[in-house]
Amino acid sequence: MPDTEMLTSSLRFGPFLYHEHRRELVRDQQPVAIGSRAFDILSVLLRHAGRVIDNDTLVAAAWPHTVVEESNLRVHISALRKALQEESQGIRYIENIPGRGYCFVAEITPISAASALSSSVAGALQTSSVRSLVPMLGRGRELTEIRRLLLDRRCVTITGPGGMGKTILALTVAEQWQAEFPGKSYFIDFSLHTDSRLVENFLAMALDLVCVDCNPLQEIIHSLAKTPVLLVLDNCEHLVQRIGELAEQLLRQLPQAHLLITSREPLRSEGEQVFPLEPLACPESERLFTAEQLMDYPGVQLFMSRVQALLPDLQLSAEQVDAVGRICRRLDGLPLALELAAARVPVFGFAELERRLDNRFSFLTKGRRTALARHQTLKAVIDWSYDSLTANEAGVWRSLAVFAGRFDLEAVLAVNPDFSEANILDLMDGLVAKSLVRVMDLDGRVSFALLESMRYFALDLLQQHGELEPIRHRHALYCLKQTQQPLDEWNADTPANWLQVRKQDVADIKLALHWAFAEPDKHELAIRLATESAPLWYRSLQLSEIQLYLEQAWHIARSRLALLPADLIAKLGLALGHVRFHHYGASAQVAELFQLGLQYAAAAQEQVLQIQLTWSLYAHSVLGADDASLEYWSRAYLSLTSNSSLPQIAATRSRTQMINQYTRGHFTVALALGEEAMQLEVRQPLTIPAHVYCYDHLVAASAFHARSLWIAGQTNEAIRLIIRMLDRAQSIRQPYALGYFLVCGLCPVALWQGDTQLACYGIDMLLRLNSGMPAQIWKAGGQVFSEALKILSDHASPDTCLGEMNRFYGNLLGTIDYRFLPEFAGTSPAWPASAWCEAEIIRARAMAVKHHGGSTAEIQKSCCEAYQLARRQGALSWQLRAAMSLKALGWPGSEELLLQTMALFPQHQQTKDWKEACLLLNPCC
Repeated sequence: MPDTEMLTSSLRFGPFLYHEHRRELVRDQQPVAIGSRAFDILSVLLRHAGRVIDNDTLVAAAWPHTVVEESNLRVHISALRKALQEESQGIRYIENIPGRGYCFVAEITPISAASALSSSVAGALQTSSVRSLVPMLGRGRELTEIRRLLLDRRCVTITGPGGMGKTILALTVAEQWQAEFPGKSYFIDFSLHTDSRLVENFLAMALDLVCVDCNPLQEIIHSLAKTPVLLVLDNCEHLVQRIGELAEQLLRQLPQAHLLITSREPLRSEGEQVFPLEPLACPESERLFTAEQLMDYPGVQLFMSRVQALLPDLQLSAEQVDAVGRICRRLDGLPLALELAAARVPVFGFAELERRLDNRFSFLTKGRRTALARHQTLKAVIDWSYDSLTANEAGVWRSLAVFAGRFDLEAVLAVNPDFSEANILDLMDGLVAKSLVRVMDLDGRVSFALLESMRYFALDLLQQHGELEPIRHRHALYCLKQTQQPLDEWNADTPANWLQVRKQDVADIKLALHWAFAEPDKHELAIRLATESAPLWYRSLQLSEIQLYLEQAWHIARSRLALLPADLIAKLGLALGHVRFHHYGASAQVAELFQLGLQYAAAAQEQVLQIQLTWSLYAHSVLGADDASLEYWSRAYLSLTSNSSLPQIAATRSRTQMINQYTRGHFTVALALGEEAMQLEVRQPLTIPAHVYCYDHLVAASAFHARSLWIAGQTNEAIRLIIRMLDRAQSIRQPYALGYFLVCGLCPVALWQGDTQLACYGIDMLLRLNSGMPAQIWKAGGQVFSEALKILSDHASPDTCLGEMNRFYGNLLGTIDYRFLPEFAGTSPAWPASAWCEAEIIRARAMAVKHHGGSTAEIQKSCCEAYQLARRQGALSWQLRAAMSLKALGWPGSEELLLQTMALFPQHQQTKDWKEACLLLNPCC
């Protein structure tokens, strides 16, 4: 036979049909199993039939760009001869010419497209019987809805990315339809048919219609005119236009026909009802599940059913249950990916399987041998869709891989600056239509997302195209721009919605930070992104993670302070100072960071930063119980904000003034200022850039106002305020504000009151507080109060429980019981008491002296001093305690003094002190 290259479509040799465009070899209407390299070798030999082809040419065709031994060629020639059954049939198709190469020697005959169609379709189509061999799991709702839509609309297109299970769902619908309705169901797989001109011919063959010199569409319509029929047209994404036209014609002319179509994109035809197929539901969070709870998720059901088909005796351990949940979540509930992963479990186990998912495209490759080649591996599934994209669609789709999860149109534009918004809208519409991008709606905010497997695929492509670094840089700049938006935009939602929406911002920032810190020439960008994003991490309760980045930023910045912009150093000092404060509490190191930031903020003439840092130093001094620093920084803050008209600034100023007067022991003034502060109902101060790290105003103000009320003798009102503000503190979802309220307000007031139940409730909340810190400041407070309760219950002694305490807790606990005084407990040296508790500490120290057998006269003198100081301060509750101690000591006139003091209270009290006072006056009561 002469050498020719006319064999561009189909030909026949012996009993075989060869279809080059479909890469298919058929014998007796059945596909012949042949490897891809053997097929490449056969193609070259057929294309040059009758000529000797040297070994180098054949190797280059089968292994392009790869150096292999000639022995590999001999192995595949042997496999090819076996597939052609040369030995069993006694027919020679391929001859080996020693020293020269190989030659295809059998006679070949080109065949027409119609003949090829007739020969191949007949074996590929099922007519009256449509059945799936694999049971479908987790699609009950979808089955019901598609059947309803078929009845109502007659034409339904199931859309979704490859591997989503569209075909098995369509087959299951057809099975049920066939069992319940008259007529027949026909299934036609278009995946191997690429010629849109032959669509009607394929369909005619499925109906056993012979079309010779006739219009196949007219034959189809004539054949089905009086017959109820369900046509299942599978894998139509590469023929959508022609099948869409065909669907319209069939629906118009066949009133009893119903069409069920599967495609990665809609047909966009008249009468079509699109049904987007979503991934199987999988656990969305890291919370712990039992095996029974995990099996409630359809994605897990599918995965485990495939695993147990291979390991029937498998019983999941607790660790394996967690791993299964994570595997299914990371595979996005994509049925094909779950099946491919399940096939690897017998060899690798769950833990190793999970670890290898980062390299999933080379790992998830063991599909069913009977599956189409594009469903044999996860990569092949996505390749099929990617190959259908235009160059612009492909470029934009690759760029989306830099996003951690959800992203909006603005984000897509940011990483694709060469396109206009109109261009991006069109391109994204195409990508969504082809099921390569998902559309999501979160409380009215439209966003997009890639399945994780597709994201990994696109990342590989970005690397191959040399686009990864420039797009990552644009992504980092976009993240930085997002962090520089006004915080009132970030907080326009309710707190719960805010956290849900902005969680994605944090995930993207994390990716950008990881990249920027790894690039030495991007370190300044990394430091700025870490500092600018800190409020967002703070608000979304992820301080542990941002601390790692801020510490890394500080490590880099310390050696180049003179080279970095002053505002950047100021922001770094502010952000890292607050993270360390919430982790370790008030300390000299934290104060130094704030002071360094303030120095650079002043140098940069950044007033907002100066306000932030001055407020931070003031708040630090409150929790550090440093009265001198508190006085200094409160004056500085009030001076800096004196000209501000913002209501949020007015609120923090009122709190500052109230706490100052409280700390000085001026309770009458503090009460008046507290009442004013509680009237200033403002939205969360976090929305104001000058007060990024402030707590909710009313919650924070109520902590010290309740203390003022209680000390001033309005104990019932103090408890009512605590209960009311506890509800608010829990509802606003600010763990930092809640912790502050519990440590500074609820726990002290409850312990003064003697309300053990309320104190235990507050302590339990502190110990369970989730603020993103493994050992944060408020949990430490819960531990201090918990140990104090043990001592009050005589279950432990102070010297073994409390250890070293700072002045803040020393002052508080010293007002609860004299046994907590450092000089009594022997835990640390005595310190001067703050003015707010001085009267009570004087009395408590006198009781400690009494415990150690000190002079009664000196003790009585100290109690009288405490009484007079408390009276001058308006600290009625401290007065009552001093009067009670004098009565217990037998001081002359103490009974009358106690009665006079009790008469000063506005109403009958429910405190432990009041009850003990009544017993002192009337022991028989």
